[in-house]
Amino acid sequence: MPALPPAPELKPSTVSRRQLFGLAAALALAPSLATAAGKKALFWQLRGPGEANGVLFGYERINANLAPDVVADGNGYVDAAKQILVDVGPKVVLPKSNLDRKAITPILKLLDAQTADRLRAIFSTSPQLASVVDTLSGVEATVLLMGEGQHRPEPTVGGVIMGSAKQKGLAVRQLVSDEEFQELGRNVDLTAINRAIDQPKIAYLLETRHRVGPIGAHLEKLYVQRQSDELQRFNEDVRLHGIPTPGLWVDQPKLTGLLLARLTDQLRTIGPEPFFAMAPISLLTGQQGLLAALAARDIAVSLPS
Repeated sequence: MPALPPAPELKPSTVSRRQLFGLAAALALAPSLATAAGKKALFWQLRGPGEANGVLFGYERINANLAPDVVADGNGYVDAAKQILVDVGPKVVLPKSNLDRKAITPILKLLDAQTADRLRAIFSTSPQLASVVDTLSGVEATVLLMGEGQHRPEPTVGGVIMGSAKQKGLAVRQLVSDEEFQELGRNVDLTAINRAIDQPKIAYLLETRHRVGPIGAHLEKLYVQRQSDELQRFNEDVRLHGIPTPGLWVDQPKLTGLLLARLTDQLRTIGPEPFFAMAPISLLTGQQGLLAALAARDIAVSLPS
């Protein structure tokens, strides 16, 4: 069984905002134009009214060594591109969130004996968590269960593809400025979120883990295999059971709107030179996603040939 995430990334006294936000892409998938037909997709071809065209890549914080075929495809599209577009800069910072330990009750005290024993048995396999398992909050337990089995993301798939683009000397343009992104950040009350984590939610995650294995590893595998349709079904089930998602940290509809405006402008006003663009896959799919919004603006969206 894959080990739980190590303590430095998921400290028992804090919840890593980067870890939470990084899970968003895997948790927030919805049906896409391409996957509606049961096709696997992480790359989409965009064509404007004229000759402008580009490829849009839905990235995730996945270790590049796990998905060499995705990296190879990305590098191939980069080779054909004249410009690289990225959603946000690499150094953006989300608002700080704190968990008031004096205001919480450890999650094990809120569970029935059987559920508590199952949760304790899982976390006790990690030397870093065994000594603090009885003090973990509900939100920490949720993050740990959702991330269990994931590999460290560095080097990421997107990072390796970007490195290839920079080596080729391609121009890189940021679609959303750091200042714009900062304005989209939300101050999240982790203590309030923690109050929503209860017996039914933990029991659901444990039953899901029993069915698919460590959840983080399962989500990672689905992305690597480009199974966007299965990721969407998994996410729907997660949402129906009230599991909080890290999209709370940023105004995703507004972020999607900014990306829509910038990509539409690129496809309508820029010349025919092809581009390669990257954005979180969580923002691309679904009826309210970027792909559907682009199609509504007469941008042709399809799978690359």
